Amino acid sequence: MTDQKQNIRILILEQDTEFRNSLSRLLRRRGFDVFQTAAFEETGEYGKKRQPALILFGFEKPTSENLEKVRGLMTRFPATPIILITTFDRNELGDDIKNRAHIHILNKPVKKDHLIQTLESLTLHNARD
Repeated sequence: MTDQKQNIRILILEQDTEFRNSLSRLLRRRGFDVFQTAAFEETGEYGKKRQPALILFGFEKPTSENLEKVRGLMTRFPATPIILITTFDRNELGDDIKNRAHIHILNKPVKKDHLIQTLESLTLHNARD
């Protein structure tokens, strides 16, 4: 299964350096191809070069700026699953975000096993399609 994962690109967008690096290490150890950034602007450049199979976007508060970033990711990567790792409730999202089929929400603190299970179910399922 690891060989299959090596071709699965995951884009991590997370401002918290320690959490971002921890996620990156965990996913690389599991065999995923990971690109990480704290800057939303870098996601567009990355997407022009390599299409991610999945995006992890971590943020604390549902500010209008963060919600616009989610919408920007949905526009740039319309068919790509996006996992939001956050501390807020699903009801705090706009309807256009929470009703989107490709949006998945994991609440912080997220358990590593739950994260890996979610990633594998989304990415390996999509790889078979």
